Amino acid sequence: MAEGQGEFLKGFAETLGCSDSSSFSQMTQSRYRAIMNGGKASRLEMFENVKSEIRNNAQLAISCGVV
Repeated sequence: MAEGQGEFLKGFAETLGCSDSSSFSQMTQSRYRAIMNGGKASRLEMFENVKSEIRNNAQLAISCGVV
């Protein structure tokens, strides 16, 4: 999430039903520490943290249908 060209994030956003992958990418990069719990999050915790961040973001809450 913190590096790369965004291929993973675009696919992840699409999987979650997010029509605005750019805002999704910006959120995951800016909230990386919280999502990854300082590097201690398991894969499931990371997934739940991403969904929580989406719900707490007014724009993404509208844009992402699966969450």
